[in-house]
Formats: sequence, C-alpha cells, structure tokens
Amino acid sequence: MSLDVARGLTVLLMILVNHPGSWGAVYAPLRHASWNGVTPTDFVFPNFLFLVGVSMAISLGGKRRRGEKKGAILLQAAIRAAKLFALGLFLWLFPDFDWGGIRWPGVLQRIAICFLLATGLSIFLSTRWQVIVSLLILVLYAIVLFFVPVPGTGGPLATVGPSDLSRPGMNFANYLDSILLPGVMWEGTWDPEGLLSTLPALVTTMLGMMLAPLFLSAASSGRSWMRLFVLGGCMLAIGIMSSQVLPLNKHIWTSSYVPYMAGCSTLFLAALIVFVDHFGWRRPFYPALVFGTNAILAYVLAGILTIVFYSDRIVGLSLSKVWMGEADRLGLAPEAASIFYASFYVAIILALIIPLYRRRIFLKL
Repeated sequence: MSLDVARGLTVLLMILVNHPGSWGAVYAPLRHASWNGVTPTDFVFPNFLFLVGVSMAISLGGKRRRGEKKGAILLQAAIRAAKLFALGLFLWLFPDFDWGGIRWPGVLQRIAICFLLATGLSIFLSTRWQVIVSLLILVLYAIVLFFVPVPGTGGPLATVGPSDLSRPGMNFANYLDSILLPGVMWEGTWDPEGLLSTLPALVTTMLGMMLAPLFLSAASSGRSWMRLFVLGGCMLAIGIMSSQVLPLNKHIWTSSYVPYMAGCSTLFLAALIVFVDHFGWRRPFYPALVFGTNAILAYVLAGILTIVFYSDRIVGLSLSKVWMGEADRLGLAPEAASIFYASFYVAIILALIIPLYRRRIFLKL
C-alpha cells in the first residue's frame, strides 16, 4: 500500500505543479530550477520513474514465478510501452491534432522508453551486470557532458566550442537533440526529455528495480527499513558530493542528479513504509491512495480537462483567467490565488476517480 501512496503523492504533486492558475504567479518551490540546481518540483518526475522501477520488479517477479518466457515478457513490455508512448503523443496533440506541430518526446514517452529498456536489461542480465551497466552509463554520460565539444558554439570564427554546463544549449546532449530530434522541442532547439538524457533516466528506473527486494522485505516483515534509510542517505550524499564537479540538473538529467534523486526517493518510500504499512496511517493518505491506484488515468484526465479549465473552447471563457481576475479584485496575492486554483484542479481530478476506487476499478495499460 505504501507504494500506491507514494505513486499517488507523486502524481498529485505532478498535477499541482503543472496546472497553476497562472504561470506568471507561481511560488518558487513549485517551479523547476531554471537550469542548474534543484527545487522540490524537480523531485517529481525522477521519483515517478524510480517507483516505476519498483513496481516493475514486483510484477516481473510474479511473472518469473509463473514460468513466463523471456520473449513473452519482453513482448508484453513492448506493447505496454507503445501504448504509453501513443498516449503521450495524444495528450500533446489534443484537441487540435496538428501533426505538423507534434512534440515527440514527453513525460509518458520517457516513461515508456525507460520501462521497455529496463525490462530488457532485467530479464537478460544478472543484478551484478545491471549494476555495472548502470554505472557505465553514468560515467560515460558524465564524460560526454564534460569533454565532448559542441560543434558551432565556439564563436563566429570557430566550428567547435567546449562544453559549458553553466548555461543551456552548450552541451552535447542538447546539441544531439538539435540535430536528431524531429518535431517541436520544448526549449526550441533541445528538449528536457531529449535523446541522450534518457539514458541516465533509465538508470533512475533501474535503481528502483534493483532496490525493490529491500522495499518488499521492509514492507512485509519490517526488516531492512533501517538499511533503506542508510542507503538513501548514502546515495543522497554521493549526489551532493558529485554535484561539486557535475552540477545537479534535471534538464539534462546529469549523473549527479541520478543518485541525489534516487536517495530522496529511497528515503521517501522508506518513510511511507513505516507510516503506512507498519503504523497503519492510511486514512490521512486516502487521496494519495486513490491517485496511486489509477495514476496514469489521473494524469491523462488532468491533461484532457485543460480544454475546460484553461481555454475558452467549451464554456466560452477561460476559467483560470476568470479566477485570477476575481482573486486580484479581492486583493488576494497572485501566487496564493494560483496555487489555490491548482489545488482546486487536483480536487476535481480526485472527485472523478474516487468512484472508480470505491468500485475497485483500476485502469491499466
């Protein structure tokens, strides 16, 4: 149950930060870091990928016990990944379906790719080799970010410029997006869910998979939970120490960002195991439990309902603009009005999926 609560809290926060009353009035902790550094909002996506890894390990364990063949497991994963990827494209295209302005990368698309690759690595490699591959990815990615020059960024007379991690666009990950990634990109010439940065995001998912046995042991028998807190603290410390050389950065998912956020995720889930599974604090986490059991549905609903709450297509006016205008007239601080509207939006999504939870209807791809 703690895993469902963790997933639900993550999706709840994801909807909250993605749907303010106005993007011009958002409290700083509810914004992503502009480039280097982290805010609480930067914890949301890596935590979801980490939890995807934990859930995958539990699911794969059941399939192995049932004797399912590796090929069949991989095929199931590929079909599910394709559905997730297509759903991500749908949310971007809705409601105009302008294929000329399509953005190929995205949150669900990255989850789909990491899910499929992590499944393949898990069923074909031992845990030892999974660790080795994960470390290799992080080390090689750090080397690429540090030492691979960026063509065309060295000034008007130069054809090659050095990597500069202090500002966007001056690294090989962003450059690779600019020459290989088709369609619209979130930042114009590069995308935070781009090509090369998906590899360290895969490691985030793999860490969730590899730590899943410890989480299961802690949840079922009470053992290992102290080990989880120690392990989470160690990963957090590794991330902080390595950030002195390679900055924490969600936009390009740096190699220091991976252990830092994995440490946060480990501490987060370990704490929930203690409070939810052992102390039985389930009533306070009821909304999170509802979100967690239908996480993808909640995320998709939040994307679709923007046509009602953030545009004038359905009711002839933008409800968010009307609210912000009324809040200003009443003298309410813009940031407070904005987060109030976001909280209202979360409550709307919750009200729509509570009936499904009560009927034990859980929609999965």
